[in-house]
Amino acid sequence: MIMGAKKIEDLIKLWEKKCKGVRLTDNTSLLLTQILTKMCGVLEVGTEKLFIDPMESDDYNKSLTDMYKVVTSNREFMRWLVGTYLVKEEFTSVSMRILCTVVLNKKFDNVINNFKITADGMDLLTFLIKIAVQREEPRCSYAYAMLSRAMDSEHLLEVYLQANIMLISILIQDMHVLKGQPDPGRKKYYCLDPITKSTQQVFRLRFLIYATHNTELRELMIKLGLMDLLLYYCDFDKTQDFQLTNEGMQLLSCLLYRLPQGTEFVERGGIQKILHTPNKSAPMSFVAGIFAGGFMTNHMRFITCHLPYPIVMKIVSYLLSALDITRLVCIRYATLALVHTVGRPLLLKVFDEMYGLIVVFEWVKKELEYVKDFEGENENVTVAIDVLERYLCHHVSLKAHEWKCINAKSTGERPPDPIQPDEEFSKELGNFYDDVDLLHQEGALVGNWEVVRQFHNLNMIKYLLNFLIATAHLKPQRDAKNFFVKINNIFEVLCCSHDVIQLLSEPIRSTNHAEGILILCGINMFIMQVGQKVHPTDNKQRYSALAVITQCVCYSKAENTIKKVKFIKHTVRQCLRLCNGLQVILSVLTQPNDYMWWSACKALIGMVYNDEVVANILKPMPLFNGLLQEMLKNAEKGQYENSKKLFTYGSKLLKIVTGKEFSRNANVEKMEIVSKTKINYSENELLELIHEHLQVKGLSKSAESLLQEGKLNCVIMDTCKSQTTAGNDIADLYNSASQSTAFTKWNCPGNSKIKLKWRSTDEVSNSPSLSSEHTDSGKHGKESSTPLEEQPIATTPLEKQPTLDKLMVDYLEEQHSHCETPMSARPKFSLIEPHSCQKPQYKWNAPYNVAHRRKRMEVFMSHGGVHGKSYDKQIFYGRMRVIKTVECPEDIGFSQIKFRQLDSPSNPRIQFATCEGRLSLGSEFLNSMFRMSSFLCHNCPITSFSYSKDNQMMISSGAWGTPRTCLWHCLLDDCIFLAKHHFNHDSHMEFSQSNDKLVGTRGSNAVIYDTATYKKIVELRPGVLKNIYKNNQAKFDHSDKLVLSNGILWDVRSGAMIHKFDKIGKENGCYGRFHQKGLHLLINNVMWDMRTFKLMKIIEDMEKCCEIMKYTSDGDILFGATPPAPKPIKVFTIEPKPQPPPHYMIRTFDAEREYKTITTVDTRWGMNSIDLDPADCYLAISAPTTDVDDIPYKTLCRVYEIGRGSSVDPADECIDYYDEEYMPVGGPIKLDRTL
Repeated sequence: MIMGAKKIEDLIKLWEKKCKGVRLTDNTSLLLTQILTKMCGVLEVGTEKLFIDPMESDDYNKSLTDMYKVVTSNREFMRWLVGTYLVKEEFTSVSMRILCTVVLNKKFDNVINNFKITADGMDLLTFLIKIAVQREEPRCSYAYAMLSRAMDSEHLLEVYLQANIMLISILIQDMHVLKGQPDPGRKKYYCLDPITKSTQQVFRLRFLIYATHNTELRELMIKLGLMDLLLYYCDFDKTQDFQLTNEGMQLLSCLLYRLPQGTEFVERGGIQKILHTPNKSAPMSFVAGIFAGGFMTNHMRFITCHLPYPIVMKIVSYLLSALDITRLVCIRYATLALVHTVGRPLLLKVFDEMYGLIVVFEWVKKELEYVKDFEGENENVTVAIDVLERYLCHHVSLKAHEWKCINAKSTGERPPDPIQPDEEFSKELGNFYDDVDLLHQEGALVGNWEVVRQFHNLNMIKYLLNFLIATAHLKPQRDAKNFFVKINNIFEVLCCSHDVIQLLSEPIRSTNHAEGILILCGINMFIMQVGQKVHPTDNKQRYSALAVITQCVCYSKAENTIKKVKFIKHTVRQCLRLCNGLQVILSVLTQPNDYMWWSACKALIGMVYNDEVVANILKPMPLFNGLLQEMLKNAEKGQYENSKKLFTYGSKLLKIVTGKEFSRNANVEKMEIVSKTKINYSENELLELIHEHLQVKGLSKSAESLLQEGKLNCVIMDTCKSQTTAGNDIADLYNSASQSTAFTKWNCPGNSKIKLKWRSTDEVSNSPSLSSEHTDSGKHGKESSTPLEEQPIATTPLEKQPTLDKLMVDYLEEQHSHCETPMSARPKFSLIEPHSCQKPQYKWNAPYNVAHRRKRMEVFMSHGGVHGKSYDKQIFYGRMRVIKTVECPEDIGFSQIKFRQLDSPSNPRIQFATCEGRLSLGSEFLNSMFRMSSFLCHNCPITSFSYSKDNQMMISSGAWGTPRTCLWHCLLDDCIFLAKHHFNHDSHMEFSQSNDKLVGTRGSNAVIYDTATYKKIVELRPGVLKNIYKNNQAKFDHSDKLVLSNGILWDVRSGAMIHKFDKIGKENGCYGRFHQKGLHLLINNVMWDMRTFKLMKIIEDMEKCCEIMKYTSDGDILFGATPPAPKPIKVFTIEPKPQPPPHYMIRTFDAEREYKTITTVDTRWGMNSIDLDPADCYLAISAPTTDVDDIPYKTLCRVYEIGRGSSVDPADECIDYYDEEYMPVGGPIKLDRTL
């Protein structure tokens, strides 16, 4: 090809020298004809292989690129060729030969896009159509060759539709004349002058192939008798020409794909003719293409089933033998045809008899061994996997139908209609999942099923699993998601075998460090798909992966021995614990994809049966304390997709976890009390609400009239919203009331910040002035701004129009039904104030009132009764006021703060860590002057620092750089340190309680050092057991015998792992804390028993503030703070969704009462750190007031006094500013090992 390009280049140079711009005489015309003729010869020799087979490999096409570039890139030559020589009679044929050869490789528009107008002003396509109509050879055939490439565009087919209709009528007439004519002058190589009869027919067939894209032209071809021509050209015995047969079969495949003409073709023996084609690469490709295109239509598959059985067997055999051809096009067509072959019972039976599964297996194995990167297009592998998936799906359908017939016979019910041999199997995945679920329930789908045994014996499971793991870190394109769905469906059926489950449970050492993906076992691969940890997954893929997990944990036990069952139970449970499967499955139930809920419930049932610990973990969760019951109520009403399955498995899960049956009226006693309660309310309040509603709607006259006649007056007490907002809430109340028989709980406790107070005129005149009131957010132990969930209320049609009185009664009844302890005898209900029945008081309980409780202490010495100590804590720790605020200069920023007691125990000092890497010690913060001294420790922001018990040593950690962590010796009481040792690989470090050890954090590992010698004592490596938390901080317990790291409890002395806690809740980090009494520990917002390692409680109020927490000195109270919200990723959309502002707060928890919330203090900013002084009297926080990326970056420190209520608005408080007195600068580089 290189020599050909060189020859073309020499000829063009000769043309430029002798003929370009020269007046055409006899001599110059002869020379030009010789140059163009030689150029045709060079191009035709190089294009011979491409002419014979247009679907030649891309490598061959690329080798022609240089030769074509030489011709097409010379714009002057192309302009003369198309614009001048083409329309001159003596040069027309040779010019068309050159263009005809060029367009074999490139599309017509791309090759001569800029040369569409000839010298006489005629459009080039119109000129070619004119030549074709004249029927003068060889120009007519050249014109068809170029027009075939031009008509590859559907737009041009429409534009030149009438001309194409005329051409096709002439062309088919010519084809009837040309077919069967002898061709004695045919050359051994590709040559267009003289043009052979075979080449004339090839060019015309190619024009018809591209013309099939238009519906009107296809119908015209059929009317003009194209099928007779196709039956001739597809019969190699008649044509004796591979090229003509190839072109005819390609035209037939295109026609069958776009027009259902399979009946005539089959009835006239077309299939028998194409099956006689020799088993060579190119002919087999087009035979497979005919079946691939024909089997796309349901009618063609139906007719094929009614052919003689030997013919059907020969079709399947031919398609299977096509898989051995190395030609990719042939394999693609064969696999596409096989996908539809297994779609009918008769064809599926033949496929099994011809050992089709083994043939496809062998080919898939060979392909998967060479597939290294699935990011490229590999349609053959995708379609082959589709064959296997359809094969299994259809066998499952036959198995399910067989079982339904047996079950109907045993129960006496009407059996389902028999499956006909030519009946199409259902392609809906929902039907497939239903059939698999039915067979697993009935125990009919077991591992000794021959179809499953074949997959296992051929070792196909291992290849598929390895391929899934190899593509875990890739980003597949196009239909790759459907590809993984098909593999998941295959594994769902195969998991009925305990051998397959055992194979999926075996450990796999496969890590992709670049992507941070660790695959521990085969089950982990499906867990990662459900948790969306690998290649972009959609809900369909997650659903199919969840189905595989469900079958692994709910395997059939009928075929297994007791020993085998125990082994599978143990291995599956260990695999799920390794990859945090429980957390991933629980997350499915919290997402809005309701059609996946039933599968998650079924998986949880299997996990509970396999391990009793799972039931202990599930029982305290909010899911089983109301949420699952609500889901089951809605499922009973049919409000979800797969509601029947969700109700079946959800109620079963509820029973085995809680031990209680699901009942719609489970709390009968409570509902009975509510139904017997007589609803009374104040009519004046109703009139006042109507008055407010009329005002909002602009009916001021009606409102004034109602005000005067009813002698009403209203005062709105609101410090947060205006009267308009309150009116809008009331209007919304009436709007909702007009659509339902019961009101929405718009004024329930904790759902509104507005407090309306209605009084008569006399009351208002005698009452003092009203001031703003703040709701005590800690009174009920809940956050004041968190709305209650709306409970679905069944609506029933009313015979009469509902009255306003009936609406109000229903609304109050609904509020009354949500009381924990409803009372039937009670005073009138209020339409304004939130309704809540008083909780029952027992004689041994301490009074909530302080005075009464103090008086009862004479009888009950311990805090006046049960819960008296808790009430005292609520009084003291439920109140805080700001006494000092220190603002940091711009671009410095506080990163961490701690109290440091040096001089007076009653007046501690605050130490600040800055983003510059300095430690700054402030003066006594209760004094009027507040100055600081500073010392440089790191060249980056300090992430943590802590002191030993004797205040002689200090450890600090930086965000990056070297050293990452440094141990310091405190020289003076002021802020001066001397570096002792640095730890380059530990991101976080803490002292033990006895100060003789240090524990450092290295990702998922923890390292224990000796404080005196700085030597490593032991390194705690979880290996494959690690939970892969993003932020991990290793901590000692209060006895220094245990270490908690990455959710795993370790023994310090032996370095052995004691227990791995299940990963529940937050993904961002592992924030573990030991309680001082050693009875329990916290991991994020989950409370675990240290004695039994059982889950005690999931603290919902702690979820947002579990990262930053601090116990009091006695461990009875825990303070938590909300960190700054991460900066949202900017997504450019047309209409961005408004995001609610983050809620920042400080929460106080009672550790002795299972961390019940005492109070919540709202803040304006997220906090970096909090700390308590040794006497538990002051709480200090550091908070950034701007984003990290903002310039300037601002932070402040605020000190709260505990036990005193707020008397000053924090916005009006006095602010001190950070003022440093720089001490001698030290740094971690200077190490003194003598001290």
